[in-house]
Amino acid sequence: MTQATQQEMQQYLQAIRPLTAQQREAARQAAIGLIKQRNGDRPTRAQFMREHGRAWDVLDLLAVIIFLAALAVSSVHIFQHMAHIVGPVELVAGGIEISSGAWVALHQIGYLALSESAMILFIVMARTTRVKWLMGVFYALSMLSAAFVVVANLSSGIGLFESLLPPLFTIGIGFRLEHIIAQGLKRRRDVDIKYMQAMMHWEHAANDPTQHDDYARAYRNALLEALIDAQSGRGKSERQDAIINAPRQLKQAFVRRELLADRWADFDLEADTLVLPESGKTINTPTDGNGTHAPIAQAVNGHYQDATEADF
Repeated sequence: MTQATQQEMQQYLQAIRPLTAQQREAARQAAIGLIKQRNGDRPTRAQFMREHGRAWDVLDLLAVIIFLAALAVSSVHIFQHMAHIVGPVELVAGGIEISSGAWVALHQIGYLALSESAMILFIVMARTTRVKWLMGVFYALSMLSAAFVVVANLSSGIGLFESLLPPLFTIGIGFRLEHIIAQGLKRRRDVDIKYMQAMMHWEHAANDPTQHDDYARAYRNALLEALIDAQSGRGKSERQDAIINAPRQLKQAFVRRELLADRWADFDLEADTLVLPESGKTINTPTDGNGTHAPIAQAVNGHYQDATEADF
């Protein structure tokens, strides 16, 4: 910016009446009110739900029917396998006694849930986690569950091909069911992340609007509008038009002057003394009626000294 341009800008600044402290505070409150209004009501989770297509289609319904049929056959084989293993075990008398029938039934139901359900569960958990070593653990557990299902069906006593069909169908279709479940969980997690971000942003603006991302812009606009309204007296309309039609740099200069208006009050109250720029200088008031200056304070030995009545 050239010196001539700076001088023109200073002339514009001197011609425009600055705001008072009350007017600046009113502009600040107006900006805060705008931010609160823009912040709106408390966000809800439903606002972040998108219209997604269905994660499943008609063929998946047929796959579920096949899965249930294969699961039923595989479950019978698992029941028989566990009955052969735990049935001959001799129960020890003592403590909480359990009948042999309950002993076998608990193992049958428990291992069915541990194998068929855990196989799909651990694959879903492996697909949804981002921790590498934990993903490996989940895949290993899923493979163990699948291996048990295969072994239990192979020990059913029927043909090899017939005994392999149920576990292969349940494992194969289980991968498809795992994909559908993982998609639903991913969509839910995306909604949760966006909702929590919006909640943090809303709470931050509600508790302290001055920390909102749009506050600085709103406050500066409010200061410029307050400057336009503050012009009065002769030449009011000309000064208002000058502010409205001023170039961008000049508007920034108007607002910057108002933003810096209270900076004089930024000093350390704990300081022992206030040092003047040059020792021995006298700070003067505007000239009185006789054309002389009335001293307000003097710098004595480089330290600030309040003026007394004898100095006037």
